[in-house]
Amino acid sequence: MWDAKQAEIIPACRVEPASAEEITFILKTVIEHQCNFAIKGGGHARHAGSSNADNGVTIDLAKMNQVEIASDRKTVKVGGGAVWLDVYTAVEAEGLMVIGGRVGDVGVGGLTLGGGISFFSGRHGWACDSVIAFEIVLPDGTFTKITQSSNPDLFWALRGGSNNFGVVIAFHFETFEHPGKLWRATRLHKWEDVPELLDMQYDFQVNQQPKDLDTGTFFPYGYYAAYDMMLVPFTLVHTAHDDIDNPPEAFKKFFTKDVMDGSKVDYNSLSNITLDIQQSSPPGLRVMYKTVTYRASRELDGKILDLYLEALEHVKKIPGIIPVVVFHPVAAEVFKKMQKNGGNPLGLDDVDGPVTVMQIAWAWTNKEDDELNYKVTKRLFENIKVEGDKLGVMHRYIYQNYAWADQDVFSGYGEENLARLRKIQKSVDPNGAFAAGGLNGGYFKVNKVMGSVEGMLRDEL
Repeated sequence: MWDAKQAEIIPACRVEPASAEEITFILKTVIEHQCNFAIKGGGHARHAGSSNADNGVTIDLAKMNQVEIASDRKTVKVGGGAVWLDVYTAVEAEGLMVIGGRVGDVGVGGLTLGGGISFFSGRHGWACDSVIAFEIVLPDGTFTKITQSSNPDLFWALRGGSNNFGVVIAFHFETFEHPGKLWRATRLHKWEDVPELLDMQYDFQVNQQPKDLDTGTFFPYGYYAAYDMMLVPFTLVHTAHDDIDNPPEAFKKFFTKDVMDGSKVDYNSLSNITLDIQQSSPPGLRVMYKTVTYRASRELDGKILDLYLEALEHVKKIPGIIPVVVFHPVAAEVFKKMQKNGGNPLGLDDVDGPVTVMQIAWAWTNKEDDELNYKVTKRLFENIKVEGDKLGVMHRYIYQNYAWADQDVFSGYGEENLARLRKIQKSVDPNGAFAAGGLNGGYFKVNKVMGSVEGMLRDEL
């Protein structure tokens, strides 16, 4: 388990199935005997109980991590227990690429079922949009392959609907020809440069990114206790540029600022880049993410960092604290790509301009510091929403993969999409095993159940 809060949980039993038949047997057994259970893919979830069952059964998909490229090279089948480093290593060797995560040890299943921002999203959408088939064991134990033609409702729901519909044991992704290497610049800036950096960030988002859809980047701002230093470590990526001596036009403004030692430009494999990012967020820490989405706003970006500095004063002396705010710019073109293959339930159809997915990424070492960190981040988040509402730039969408347990992710998808997700979920899981309050009640759920009546879970809706 990547997060210490999850690693502290002790299941009564851990099983590692290697086939659909074994998943079917396990699922029927735990449901028949009313055992609570969790499903672990990459194990990167931050909420206790999401992929590790407290005194229950943890179904670990680690042995189901195959990466099989189709003979026509147009698709790749990836097991639900694979992580993105597994995938990139395999496809790069064949001169191919897929739309996937930016951190090597993140699980394919969790990221994809939650949406999946990628360095390639400008051209291809998010990871969920490039899935053409899901292999799933449904709550009744039935194994089936879901495509847009075989079951358009469930296919749509799985493209962002999380772990509400059964155990997804394999994903079939579209592939495309690519050399496997990306242009990457790591730019380390001093905090005193923040005002100019925010200007550059905003210019990139509204003027440069829409013109160059091969760009991919994120903008972290944070305090690093190990060095007692405020730092701005930008990562700029271009998926089609290879000249390390001359940056792409979209990034040229960033190169007008001096940088600190440790900055670099290279042309490297995606697998190596995701491994580097992985090393910046090692396992074993106590981590909290929280997120909001808003229409591009230089003013709100600045207010968020002002509020962050206020919050930082309350936690700065905590040993090993790493509190970071990350801005993920998303071009409007990405949302057009989401319409392919029947669309997805994320509810971003109304977006007609660039948006920011803002992420609070808070990490610390000791359990005794949990309460203070939760209190400080809760207040920070509330203040951010107040400022965003004042400016009128907030969007209801909540990016699931950066959300905290108390955020209502699926309401952020919009009323119509939530109603459709609830109907589909109940159709495949009428007894509520995969609903909140059910046997697999961890993580984000579209439906809720209350108690039991003669062994059958009763729907609250």
